[in-house]
Amino acid sequence: MYTILNSLTDLNNIVIQITAFMEEVSISEQEKLTAITGKNLTALDQCMKKQQAQILKLRGLDKKREQIQTDLGFSNISYKGIIQQLNGLEEQTCTDLFNKLQVATDAFYTLNSITKTALKDNIYRVNKNPSTTNLKSGSVFKNNMV
Repeated sequence: MYTILNSLTDLNNIVIQITAFMEEVSISEQEKLTAITGKNLTALDQCMKKQQAQILKLRGLDKKREQIQTDLGFSNISYKGIIQQLNGLEEQTCTDLFNKLQVATDAFYTLNSITKTALKDNIYRVNKNPSTTNLKSGSVFKNNMV
C-alpha cells in the first residue's frame, strides 16, 4: 500500500535530486563564465549545449515533483508550504532538505547573475568594435580587450 509517508519520502528524494542538479548546473554555469571571460566561443558553445540538456533534465525532475505533490494532495503548495503542515521529525528532515536546496539555488542564481553581466559586457564590446572578433580561432577580443 502506497502511504503518505512513502509519498513524503519520494518528495524528499526528489528534493535531494533537485539539489544535486542545482549543484551540477552551478558547475556548468562556472564553466560558461570561464568561457566568457576567457573569450572562448567554442567552449561557450559547448556549455550552452550542455545547459540545454540540463534544462530537459530539470523538466523531468519537476514533473516528478509535481506528481508526488499531487499524490500528497499538495498540488498547488510550495515545498516550504508543505513543510509548514508537517510536525516533528518529518518537519525537521524536510526543513534541512529545503535549506540545502535554498543554498544550492542561491549559489546558482548568484553565479548566473555574474555570468549574465560578463556576457552583456562582452557583447557590448563586440558591438562597439566588431573588428576585435576572431571567430575562426574560437576566441573573441584579441586586440587589447579584457
